Amino acid sequence: VVNMSTCGDAGINKRSSMIRKFVFIALFYFAVLMLTVFPVALIRLGINADILPAFEVGIVYFSALYFPVPIWQIFLYGILTCELYGLPIGVDSALFIIIYVALKRMHSLLISRSPVSDMIGFVGTVILFMFLKYLIMVYYFAYLVDVIKIVLQSFTTILFYPAIYYLLTKILNRSEC
Repeated sequence: VVNMSTCGDAGINKRSSMIRKFVFIALFYFAVLMLTVFPVALIRLGINADILPAFEVGIVYFSALYFPVPIWQIFLYGILTCELYGLPIGVDSALFIIIYVALKRMHSLLISRSPVSDMIGFVGTVILFMFLKYLIMVYYFAYLVDVIKIVLQSFTTILFYPAIYYLLTKILNRSEC
């Protein structure tokens, strides 16, 4: 004899679990969008862009290691950041895809065995990203970008990564309850 109340509860629990997961995944993407738009809003308010972290590097790093997404989403995210920051279309997309694919290939080495190893991997990612972006900007704009500004942005990006990691991990961990 099958207990119908248990089967009904299982169906409701499964359905509510799916809804809960969907809501937290949507919240994850909303948080990513807000982290991306926040620096742009501050720039429009007159805050110096040189001191703002490149949250998008932390988001790509986090996505590659902890929340895999299809490559086309990384591409679209790059298009969005190019539009927001007034860069030539495709610059960030190309860089994000290069970084994302490299991180996916090194996933087993970088996956957080400890917070220190995670930060070392992130620091390397930031250095690579900023270096490649610097080369592209020098080539595209045909003038040297101030290296101090790049170092300052790299520093603030590294400084804010633990907050990005904490926020996005909290959201994703809540989706699995």
